[in-house]
Amino acid sequence: RVKHFKWLDQTIQNTTIPQIRDYLQIACALVNAYRASAISSFSNYDQIATKLLAHLHEPNLLRTRLNNEVLRWSNDDASNLVGFPILTIDQIRLITVGIFQLKQARAYSEEHCSATDLNNQADFPLQICNTDGQLIRIRFQSRHSNAKLYYTYIQFSTEEILNSCCDYPIGDRQVGVCSHRAAAIWFLAY
Repeated sequence: RVKHFKWLDQTIQNTTIPQIRDYLQIACALVNAYRASAISSFSNYDQIATKLLAHLHEPNLLRTRLNNEVLRWSNDDASNLVGFPILTIDQIRLITVGIFQLKQARAYSEEHCSATDLNNQADFPLQICNTDGQLIRIRFQSRHSNAKLYYTYIQFSTEEILNSCCDYPIGDRQVGVCSHRAAAIWFLAY
């Protein structure tokens, strides 16, 4: 936005370096006064901030459970999944902590389903835990390496997503989710 000012959109001479700070402050003040906000807030930003602070240093208990227990899995499809919660887009945004991964979710879901028509009949392969019917895992192919697979795990109740984690390097964080987790939650819950 600042580069819309003609003087700031060009190479600046060295002789004006002492005044750049003043010029930049004036340009930013004009942008703030007469232009729309660069970041638009949405309805539940305070809930997201509270969640960020509450879960910032918590370990992922689902990952701990997966590391400590030997679980068996059965192949199934999303159409046979019983009791998975239906969420609003705001509830999903609260889980993903923002919109970046949510924007990636459709593309990841299409790749996983091998279809661009993501209707109720789309084949979304997943696995259900044999000992806990409310724990599922979904295998995602890496976008960066054909040899790499990531498993996304989701623990749920009929009301909400209780916990989730992923084998992706940043997939165990408690604040926000990786794109694999976002894709699975978006496809199954929305």
